[in-house]
Amino acid sequence: AYKNLPLSIQARDEAFLSLFNPRANKAELFSQKVLPFGARSSVHGFIRISFGMWRVGLTLLLLHWSIFVDDYIGAEVPPLAKVFELCVETLFRILGWETSADKDQPFIRNTSKRKQELIDLISDILSRGLLTSKECQRLRGRIQFASNQVAGKRAGLAYKALSRHLVSGDPRVGVLRDNFLEGPPRTLCSNMLHLWHMCVDASHDGDRVGLGGVLISGSGCKVACFSVWACDELRSLISPGSGNPIFEYECLAILLGLCTWSGLIRGRNVVVFSNNQGTLGAMISGSSDNECGALIVNRTHDLLDTMCVNAWFERVNTASNIADPPSRGADLEGLGKRFEVDALRVAKEALSSWD
Repeated sequence: AYKNLPLSIQARDEAFLSLFNPRANKAELFSQKVLPFGARSSVHGFIRISFGMWRVGLTLLLLHWSIFVDDYIGAEVPPLAKVFELCVETLFRILGWETSADKDQPFIRNTSKRKQELIDLISDILSRGLLTSKECQRLRGRIQFASNQVAGKRAGLAYKALSRHLVSGDPRVGVLRDNFLEGPPRTLCSNMLHLWHMCVDASHDGDRVGLGGVLISGSGCKVACFSVWACDELRSLISPGSGNPIFEYECLAILLGLCTWSGLIRGRNVVVFSNNQGTLGAMISGSSDNECGALIVNRTHDLLDTMCVNAWFERVNTASNIADPPSRGADLEGLGKRFEVDALRVAKEALSSWD
């Protein structure tokens, strides 16, 4: 792009390149007619031109777009999308600039070429069953940018595990490959402006196990709740060999809340509160040494990715957890609309891959 920006007559007296001429065996000076590539002043000049074109589109054509150096990203409602595209193309054509057709995509996502290159590289590593330190560094660098274009946390969690492979030898390249192949792009919608809170809890008193949850809107209103006792089949399914499987039930309560209120929280920012430290750590890390808990955690992150929910997991004291009474079958008055839940079905779906 620099060679398309000519220098003014006054600036040409200050734009020279010194190169060694092997034939003459001496350095020679060459006068520049365009912005010297890599020079600090050239970068400043180019950014001013780029910013100026953005201002023209913003003020004269009322375009909804942003700019980063020479990348322009626009947003428009579907009925006006074609008009927006026509205005942008015409603006650049009038100003004498050519645009990259391969980057003119309707959505912000990894290009097909970049995805396929990474998929082929990861598939080759998996087929060989070997990931050397050098290959890991190369793969890590190429994935660092690409993973930011994939919605959800699973790609990022696998990327962190790939980083730890340099010292631990435990990569999750299979998850990375599947995310680049099937992972949805990040979305921008008005729901992202809303922050909701979800409190969940599980109780285990003797032979009874209860699950409860409360959903709170961004304005602080208690919107919905659920309260359910675990049936005998569910209790035999969740870690039958564990004497006190409260960790697994706390994880299940989070998954149950997300499944129950998926239509209300889709695309939103959600803070999930739990009073179990083990559950909190597993949800944040995206993994668990507990086999049953790990499957529930994995299903939870799958669901978050599908719903494009940006979740933040936080701890709340038991005394302050408003989901504690619902988990014990207490009165739900004042906690919003009660939702009927099928905890057994949700648990079976999460544990379907458990032999």
